[in-house]
Amino acid sequence: MFYTSLIPSTTSLVADFSFAHPGGRLLEVTTHFSGLSETPIYGSSRLGQHTGGQAAGTLRLGLRQYELTNHLGNVLAVVTDNIRMIPDSTWAQVVQTNDYYAFGSAMPGRNFSSANYRYGFNGKEKDSNGEWGNIAYDFGARVYNPSIGRWFAPDPAFKDYVAYSPYNFGANNPIVNIDSDGKRIYFIPGLGYNPDMRNPEPYVTGVENSLYDYLKEHNTYSLTVVGSNPSNSKNGLVARIPDMKFVVNYGQKPALSVQSDIRIANVANVIAQDIINNPRNPGEQINILGTSQGSVSVAQASIFLLENSEQYGLGRDFKIDNLILAGSPVDIDSKLYAKLKDLESTGRIGKIHYDKYQSKNKKGNYNDQVTGLAGRSKFQAVRRGIGFLLDALLVRGKKHPHLKAAADKPTEEGYDSFGGQLKGQLEKDKIH
Repeated sequence: MFYTSLIPSTTSLVADFSFAHPGGRLLEVTTHFSGLSETPIYGSSRLGQHTGGQAAGTLRLGLRQYELTNHLGNVLAVVTDNIRMIPDSTWAQVVQTNDYYAFGSAMPGRNFSSANYRYGFNGKEKDSNGEWGNIAYDFGARVYNPSIGRWFAPDPAFKDYVAYSPYNFGANNPIVNIDSDGKRIYFIPGLGYNPDMRNPEPYVTGVENSLYDYLKEHNTYSLTVVGSNPSNSKNGLVARIPDMKFVVNYGQKPALSVQSDIRIANVANVIAQDIINNPRNPGEQINILGTSQGSVSVAQASIFLLENSEQYGLGRDFKIDNLILAGSPVDIDSKLYAKLKDLESTGRIGKIHYDKYQSKNKKGNYNDQVTGLAGRSKFQAVRRGIGFLLDALLVRGKKHPHLKAAADKPTEEGYDSFGGQLKGQLEKDKIH
C-alpha cells in the first residue's frame, strides 16, 4: 500500500514523494515543472536511480545510475548504463567517485562528481547544507554529522548500552559497524499474504503503517517477510487453502527440516540475510512478530535460526529478544510451543509474548477460535478449523474478532484499528 505526501518548498516548487511500507522506501520524485525527475532502482536494497524521462519509443543511455558500494554501504562510485566498448576493453561511464574518512567525511582531492548523486556514506541521503554549514546524512530517525562523528540527537535506546555516549556513531568503530535506522521488528503476516498484490489485506497495511510510526517514535526498523503461500490468485479463499493445510501439518510440533516447507525456509533465510547485511549494533534488539498463520511460520523458523545460528552465519550467541505470536493457531499445550519455551528458558529467546496478543472477551477469555486452533494433533486442528469456519461464516460473520482484525478493525475498545491496537500493546510491553 502506497501513500503520497505533498511537500511545498520555499521556491514554490512542489515535489511529490511516494513511499512504500515498511520503512518509508522512496519510489519516485516528481516536480511541478518538469514531471518525473528521479526513480530509484531497487533489488533487495537501493541499487541506483533513473534520472529524468525519455520520449516514447526512444532509448537514452546515461540516465540509469548504479551505485558501487563497500561492506558498509558507502557509495564509492556511481556508473551509468552508457557502456563504452572497443575491441580490447569495455568500461562504463563514471559520473561520481567518493573516498571517505572513517566517520564519513569526504577526503579532499579524492572525490569527483558530474551527477550530483544524493547518496553517500552508509548509503544514506546527503544534505550538503546541513547544520553548522557542514554536510549531514539523514538516517531516518536522526541526522548524522560526519565532521565530528556524532549525531545531532541522542539515541532513544541509549539506556540499553550505558558504556557508550548517546551521541556515538557505530559504537565508535565505523569501519566495522553501521548504524541502521534502529532496532528491528520482523513482521510475518498470515493467510494468503502476497507482497505483489496491488491491494494487500487491510490488516497488513494497518500493521505496516503502525510499525512505520514506530520507526519515527522509537527509532525502530521494520521489515515485512513472506511466511504464507506466495499465491498470485485474486480469489481470497483459494489463496488461503494452502496456508490452512500448512497450519494443520506444521502447527503442532517442530518440523524435521527447515526445507520442509517454503514458508519456514523463506522466513528463516530472509531474517538471517537481513541481519548479515545489517549487523546489529550494541543494545539493538531482534524482535519477530507473527500474526495468524504467519505465527506458525515464525515459530518454526525461529527454532531453526536459533538451533543452527552458526550455519546461518549469525554466530553461536545469536538470540531473539522478543517473539510475538498474535492471533496465533499455535496451542500452548503443543510440542511446538513447548520447544519455544525451552529456548526461552535457556535465554535463546528473551521473551515469548502470547497471551496479551490474543483476542479476549470482557471476562478475559479467548473469543477467537484461531487462538490455539492447531491443537496437539492434526485431527484437533481440522476439527477446530471447521468450528472456526462455521462460526465465522454462519454465526458471527464480520463481527468475528479474527475477521475484524483481518479488516484492520480493532478487537478491543479504545483503538481505531487493529494495527493501532497491536502498536499499543507493543508499547505497553516496551518492544521497540
